[in-house]
Amino acid sequence: VDVKPVKEVQHDSEEPSALEADAKEVEDKIRHHPCLRLANNPYYLGFCNLVVVVNAAAMGVFTDFESEDLEGTLEYTFQAIYTFEITTRVWGHQTAFFYDSFNIFELVVVAVGCVDLFVLPIVLRTAPRIGGLVSILRLLRIIRVVRVFRVVKMF
Repeated sequence: VDVKPVKEVQHDSEEPSALEADAKEVEDKIRHHPCLRLANNPYYLGFCNLVVVVNAAAMGVFTDFESEDLEGTLEYTFQAIYTFEITTRVWGHQTAFFYDSFNIFELVVVAVGCVDLFVLPIVLRTAPRIGGLVSILRLLRIIRVVRVFRVVKMF
């Protein structure tokens, strides 16, 4: 029986395999995604954190002093900023966004805010009997203050 030695396969560490090259290309595309760059920009993060703190302060002020016009304008403004922020984070991080439970929590809070501000006024005009549901959803909006913990978590 003639036994030939098995030729060892040498892996050149400098030259990546085709699979590794493809993975790196995908990773580079994701890393350079404009939404991810924006979502990770320190100035953008600082602005978003400032909005969270100002919103929490505004919610505290409006419990003592009522101003329907100013409160309504600020609610729509804050909600628009939150919606834009969560959208850039979801698009930027893609499926990795959903690996963090706090991200999912924030997504739910923003979605509830959108339903409260944009959907419920329309529904209440057509079906005023669901006022109890509205009260529950408005209570859920108070959870938005928990977003302040994200700001604290950064320090």
